[in-house]
Amino acid sequence: MSVIVIYLLVNVALLNVLPMSGLASAILPAADAAHVIAGIRGRDLITILSVISLVPVLNAVMMIGTRIVFAMGRDRLFWSRTSTVNVGGTPGSATLLTTAIAVGLIATGTFQRLAAMTSFFLAANYCLCCLALIALRYREPEAWRPYRAWAYPWSAWIVAAGAVIFLVATLIGDTFNGVAAIGLCAFGLIGRAVLTPRTTLTAG
Repeated sequence: MSVIVIYLLVNVALLNVLPMSGLASAILPAADAAHVIAGIRGRDLITILSVISLVPVLNAVMMIGTRIVFAMGRDRLFWSRTSTVNVGGTPGSATLLTTAIAVGLIATGTFQRLAAMTSFFLAANYCLCCLALIALRYREPEAWRPYRAWAYPWSAWIVAAGAVIFLVATLIGDTFNGVAAIGLCAFGLIGRAVLTPRTTLTAG
């Protein structure tokens, strides 16, 4: 709850300091807001803090990507070698593959495009999660639920509709990167279809 409150307060502060047009075009809105409040030194300080905060974020993202590749290899949905671990229990092959992909993407020099594509994926993931809640509760009505969905099904449908609208708006607002993200996802699905039979044969 505290994270939600802090996030909302930061957004309210940014909306009060920056005009909507400036906020929409800002790369580092917090730094731009600090520039308005405290001048160049304030902007530089926030920029430095933002760069420093990227280190743990990148570590978390790399760990997430590695674990996803590891789980896919374990479930025979990807190259089986990625499910192996070293003596310390680290999925070495999955880590190396994830790092190689990350380095390749960084080498393209299109960080803003990658960030925009990631934003589309996040919106799509949120939309799918909302729809999955409805689908799973419809298909498995008697399954044990460790949590309750308040005011279900109306709350779920309202949030799902908002998620769909947000995803469509994201695609319309940044069509190029949205289509590129969809193409990348399609490429991944094709790669999975190609690698899965080989993985199954290897496992057998």
